[in-house]
Amino acid sequence: MNGSMSRARRALMILSPVLLMTFVSVVVSLVVLANLGPATAAGPDAGLARVGDDLALVLVADGAAEIATARRMVSNWGLLVPALVLVVSAFVAWAISGRVQREVDEAARSISSAAQRRETHLQEIAHELRTPLAVMGTNLELASDGEESS
Repeated sequence: MNGSMSRARRALMILSPVLLMTFVSVVVSLVVLANLGPATAAGPDAGLARVGDDLALVLVADGAAEIATARRMVSNWGLLVPALVLVVSAFVAWAISGRVQREVDEAARSISSAAQRRETHLQEIAHELRTPLAVMGTNLELASDGEESS
């Protein structure tokens, strides 16, 4: 469980710039949509009641179509695409964080293995040196005892 928490934290760190860009894009898109006005703001009847001639009715209808097209574009490119990018980025971040976790685990195992090999080598060296050092120590004691007795 602890490993998955660190993986989730890592994925969030990888994903945080995408989260920020997505948030900014969505906020800007919502502001643009709000400035375009409601979808039914410029209908042909409203234009006819206000102005009262056919040419104005056509212009108002064309304007309504342009506003509707602009709203669709802002919705698609400003809201849907960032959401899609965020979802795909979340999957990529999760995969990258899993790979990083495996690399970290492998490095930890490697370090642990190297520490065990070092300890084993030190124990072998100490064991191999005990006998010759003990013999040398005994010889020195015998030599010093022999000098004292003469």
